[in-house]
Amino acid sequence: MKYFKMLGLCLVVVFALSAVVVSAAQAEETRGPLWIVGSHGTPLAAGETRAITSRNEGVYRLRATGPTVVECKETINAGFLLGGEPGTDYTQITFKQCSLEANAGCVATGLRPLKPANNGEAIVDALTALAYALGTRESAVDVFAPESEGNLFVEFELTGAACGKLEKAKIEVLANGTEITIKSEKRKCGAIAEVGHTVAGAFVLSKPGEVAKVGLLNLPQEVIKSAEYLETIEGKSSLRKIECGLETKGGIAGKAAEVGTSIVEISKPTAGEEFGWDH
Repeated sequence: MKYFKMLGLCLVVVFALSAVVVSAAQAEETRGPLWIVGSHGTPLAAGETRAITSRNEGVYRLRATGPTVVECKETINAGFLLGGEPGTDYTQITFKQCSLEANAGCVATGLRPLKPANNGEAIVDALTALAYALGTRESAVDVFAPESEGNLFVEFELTGAACGKLEKAKIEVLANGTEITIKSEKRKCGAIAEVGHTVAGAFVLSKPGEVAKVGLLNLPQEVIKSAEYLETIEGKSSLRKIECGLETKGGIAGKAAEVGTSIVEISKPTAGEEFGWDH
């Protein structure tokens, strides 16, 4: 009888330990990437923020259906990182000197959601959030969704005699991927950028726990379409595969892709503060 009691107690302990191990594994699986700041890589907690600025490295391009490519020679971003899991951020991007590629006489100027000050400019408000690169926890990506309702990133107009048949064409750029929740807003995912930094002048993916004063967000030529995103619904967090994509409507209609690299730095409260991501 004592043997069976001892056996029963052993089984209880085994099951209890198994439950702890399973719970720990599940907790690990549902952790989302978060922003870290400072030389020691301290997690940016929910409610904490860091103001950021960014600028382009090279030309930004919007590839649309067929040979049509809109290029912008300058971009200026201002926004802030938001703490929590996953780490999120808000950014307002001003694209400048925009025209059809190799055709500066056909100027692209934003119309919505915000009207720019000058021809050849477009202003885009975006919500972004950290996610995992598909199939790994060792690389992070930043997923972009429109801030405006209707999933519109921007509407612009082409003007100039050099536009030919596209003169006065109005083109909408919209997100058409998986609907996700960022900052309590439900939006479709539009684009995915690699999170990295520079080593000896070359772009490299940032690893968890690494920090640097200058970060890079890279929208590569070979468009990234999928990621794993942490969402919390009714208090339960889970990772799920999401798809991201862009489409154009109006004068040019079809699938689209954005290509370019941005240099990102923390501006406040401590300019040049190191930052990165972790899980």
